[in-house]
Amino acid sequence: MLVKKEERSAEFKDRLRDAMASCNIKAVKLSEKSGVPKGAISYYLAGKSQPRAERLSKIANALNVSEAWLLGFDVSMQMKTAQKKKDDIAKALSQLKIDADFVEVVYQLADLPDEQYDSVKNIILSLGEK
Repeated sequence: MLVKKEERSAEFKDRLRDAMASCNIKAVKLSEKSGVPKGAISYYLAGKSQPRAERLSKIANALNVSEAWLLGFDVSMQMKTAQKKKDDIAKALSQLKIDADFVEVVYQLADLPDEQYDSVKNIILSLGEK
């Protein structure tokens, strides 16, 4: 179902600017974090186009905001925790498809005894906190 432009409360380009300002991030850094080309981000900021679903998801994740909010809908700006976890799982599954080393690490983790698994898990989690 297509949603009429009038049903949105703001333009994508304005929401993108707001989210970038909130994160204190410039287009170049957003490009690096999201994997979306800087030229495309410049087009979005200028209002010349809007991203397709895959790029929208990458930008929303990089800015930690809701995709629907970015598109101008009257919803919370912050990405819900459940959505973030779903996106993280999707990212991990994508990595499994392309990275043989990642697959090997997952197999190794699955074969560890519980005590060793918990130790490795705690190390990995502490790395993510930095």
